Amino acid sequence: MRNVERLTQTLQDAGVTRVEVHPGVRPQDRGPLYSVGEWGCYQSHLACLRRIAADPDAGSGLVLEDDSVLSASSDELRALLDVDVPWDFLHLGYSENTVFREGDEELMSCDVMRVRGVLYGLLCYAASPEGLAERCDALARLPFEPASEGGGVGADGALCELSWRDPSLVRLAPPQSLFRQLPGVRSSLRPTSAKQRAAELVGEGMRLLKERTAG
Repeated sequence: MRNVERLTQTLQDAGVTRVEVHPGVRPQDRGPLYSVGEWGCYQSHLACLRRIAADPDAGSGLVLEDDSVLSASSDELRALLDVDVPWDFLHLGYSENTVFREGDEELMSCDVMRVRGVLYGLLCYAASPEGLAERCDALARLPFEPASEGGGVGADGALCELSWRDPSLVRLAPPQSLFRQLPGVRSSLRPTSAKQRAAELVGEGMRLLKERTAG
């Protein structure tokens, strides 16, 4: 709770005039997913997205998990959210998980880029209300669909799957290298070794690529 208070104060200091704290969903069982916590996390993210969709006049919403630690300055955070491109989802946390090299100067100079498929972690992201209600309905159905068809996965995996199914979905992320620090958000509970995480994600990416190619 102390971290939530710290996050709230940081956002208010950055000029965010409306901050809401949503209580986490605590289900009685694991539902269609693999743990009670994962199912609760899924429903909590879905509830936040539905809240954004229900009030389009309020504009885009920034969703942060309760263990997020904002390391970016207020100006840096505002710059990311004010990028002059149309977007539906802007991913701000865990973008160390992209697979770009430091030498890709043209790519790395971009503010944001389109992302489809693999992108782990929903620690911090922004969502636009446009078309969000329909996407929430799709996300609500996904956990109950067969794993062979992309269902039965957690919240981050479901958003990845949705990005494959919906070509109109624009999901953007700051293009960061695997070996760079996160661009402004990290978890206070889940510190990771960049090199260890890089090895895991490269292996996972190759596996998913082979599956997609074979399919």
